[in-house]
Amino acid sequence: KTELSLNGDTLDLLMAPGDVLLMRGSGRISDIGNAGGFMGHVLVVTATPQMVRANTTDALQLSSVWPQEAKALWRVGTVESTRRESGLYECESLLFVDRSRQLLLIGEVEKEGDVCNFEPHEVVEIWQSPEAFRGTLRLDLMGTVLQDMRKNQASWSATT
Repeated sequence: KTELSLNGDTLDLLMAPGDVLLMRGSGRISDIGNAGGFMGHVLVVTATPQMVRANTTDALQLSSVWPQEAKALWRVGTVESTRRESGLYECESLLFVDRSRQLLLIGEVEKEGDVCNFEPHEVVEIWQSPEAFRGTLRLDLMGTVLQDMRKNQASWSATT
């Protein structure tokens, strides 16, 4: 069996739609209500990661968030429930694998195309779907469920 370590060229082999990205919380009561806060924060991956290489036309749009040492960033479709939006919040999360091979959330591209920088960058864990489900995930069914959720947009973050 082949073992893969996280580096800048293999993220699309390690992450797939249906996986969960976790940014761990601090566990401090004083952080309740903050992004990442007490219990952490999760995003659900909705699309295959797309690599953006440095010094390309696609990289120009991301220049405001591009880490100096980065040779590539990853655009990953994600969905989440958050207090700042009613219902689901969908965007392309921007990820970077640093020199120590940590996966970092560095920003996002909003649906309108605006690029947002996250400071400080957040360490991300990939929680992969179980192998039995991973290979048989029905993207069409996932899309249908997300479409139904979009139709019934409501703020339910406070109860999750």
